[in-house]
Amino acid sequence: MILPFKPILRIICLLAGFLPLAGLADNDARFRLICVTALAEDSKVVLATRNKDGKWQQHGRISLRSSLVSDWIPAGKGEIHILSNDGGGLKSIGSFTFPEKTSSALVALNADTEAGTYQTRAVNARTEGFAKGSTLILNLSEESATVALGSTEAKVEAGKDHVATPSGDEEGSFRLTVSRDIDGQPTLCYDRQRVANPNSRNLLVLIPDEHTGIRVEGLPLFGEMD
Repeated sequence: MILPFKPILRIICLLAGFLPLAGLADNDARFRLICVTALAEDSKVVLATRNKDGKWQQHGRISLRSSLVSDWIPAGKGEIHILSNDGGGLKSIGSFTFPEKTSSALVALNADTEAGTYQTRAVNARTEGFAKGSTLILNLSEESATVALGSTEAKVEAGKDHVATPSGDEEGSFRLTVSRDIDGQPTLCYDRQRVANPNSRNLLVLIPDEHTGIRVEGLPLFGEMD
């Protein structure tokens, strides 16, 4: 027996820790949440949009934690909000919209602990060149950064993204460094030896850091982007 598409999608969402509600989008739009840092570990939030009357239309619940990579989540139409319920009702603590001309998006979340909100960045999951073995760099910091993956080097402006493929040795090992400019001089923020994985896409997220200026978080992404 072949099950209809939506029951199968509901089962997948349940296994991924996402609890869908009624009113999921009828189109094929979908996204994956990449929670780089969380306001609180295993904090339950609601994903919702506003209807034409300005009221919240809830589409599902998910538990956020640091380094979470969700499975694909069906998208509601319009701007999608992340809502918390602090006892005084639902409150938006972050929002994002889909990039134009795409039905699949990656949404990075970074906690702003002082404001109690999430910084968000949504990008096309089908970004040109983002193939297996490559790295998608998202600069969520307020500074330009120079990122070197072995001999491959790229300058990524604040708020921008860039796809690069590491240049490693025969064993796939490469040196990953991230620098920022201070008074015209490159200042190292991050320096690690990494091993490239040809079977995964990799996400490298640059976030603000009060000590080094830029903090680096890396997460592997498995599966297809379409």
